[in-house]
Amino acid sequence: TLIGEQGANLDAMQYLANTLLNLGIETDLQRALTIELDNYRVHRQAELVAQIESVVQQVRDTGEEYEMIALSSAERRQVHKMLQESEDLETESRGQEPNRRLIVRLR
Repeated sequence: TLIGEQGANLDAMQYLANTLLNLGIETDLQRALTIELDNYRVHRQAELVAQIESVVQQVRDTGEEYEMIALSSAERRQVHKMLQESEDLETESRGQEPNRRLIVRLR
């Protein structure tokens, strides 16, 4: 229950904790905290890496873009960062919350 569907409750708690702990602190002195519960984030990170590897292979094999759905904004940022160094792939976010999607395609 505390984790919530797709980690939504955990993300909300983390957002609130970070907001409260950084109130009144200059931007350059603020810190980002991660709240972990029952190794959810560790397991989700492993799932995300495996999913990205599969998507990358599919895009390279077919040449067609792939739309990744059901990613949180933090997960979309992670995918963007993971693939930003790729010479042959690029990423883009499309749509509006809560239906924002990440697109992976060939450059």
